[in-house]
Amino acid sequence: MSEAPLVTLERDGHAAWLTINRPEARNALSFPTLNLLRELLAELREDDSVWAVVLTGAGDKAFCAGADLKERRTMPEDMVPQFVRQIRATMDDIAALPQPTIAAMNGHAFGGGCEMALACDLRIL
Repeated sequence: MSEAPLVTLERDGHAAWLTINRPEARNALSFPTLNLLRELLAELREDDSVWAVVLTGAGDKAFCAGADLKERRTMPEDMVPQFVRQIRATMDDIAALPQPTIAAMNGHAFGGGCEMALACDLRIL
């Protein structure tokens, strides 16, 4: 049995829905989650059929809890700056998308989750 993807991409007409799919971790941003999110954002950036991008989190408790602090605790100190740069680059990727971006906030947004919401053009609760 395969694991569910960390981030899902669903298309609905001209809208693309990116969902951080880690409800058990309140949709926290781990390195693998950030990497996949950036890959999907790059794909959407080049897709002229997508007119709007909606970002949300799985479940109903948190939009995004920010950095995955459990992963961070196990991370070698020399990797921390790279992790912080990856979070910043992800937020820059969201802000730079040519399509309008909407944060569909279905719960709390802490730290990097708040930054993600602010990187979007619109935020809805």
